[in-house]
Amino acid sequence: MRYYTIQDNNLLIAENRQALERFYDNVLELPIDYEEGKYIIEEGELILNSDWEEEQKQKEHERIQTLSMTRSDFFDGFILAFGLGQTELRTIVENILNQINITDVEIKVALNNFDNALNFYRKHTLFKLLSGINIPITEDLTINISGKQWDMFFDETSKQNPEAYKFLIK
Repeated sequence: MRYYTIQDNNLLIAENRQALERFYDNVLELPIDYEEGKYIIEEGELILNSDWEEEQKQKEHERIQTLSMTRSDFFDGFILAFGLGQTELRTIVENILNQINITDVEIKVALNNFDNALNFYRKHTLFKLLSGINIPITEDLTINISGKQWDMFFDETSKQNPEAYKFLIK
């Protein structure tokens, strides 16, 4: 059990009640689920932060956007998921980029990154462009990878999950 008191709009926390009671009168039990940011001080009281869940979602989104994977991990995932290697996938990506409403410069930059990047980063524009659109793989197979699927693929790959590629498959 941990304890707290609020002094001059500052939260003071101690592992035992006596450490605070030696100096302060208003010592209370800290909520069991206390995490920094989850509770805020308002009008001298410790209350749940109503924005906590949204702040956590934003932090998670920012974390995911910073993830990267090696080119090998990326292409291994596509080979395992769809049987597509780098050469086949590049042709498909180039065809898609030529069909969507982006400039020639944006197409060249995206293909340059596809061809020459040392690692693939989740936040790269190419993954935004390829999210939520139909991607023809064969005459019989068209895939549509959502932003959430890309997030999970990058996240699980960063955790070295050998089955991360399964998040690409609906």
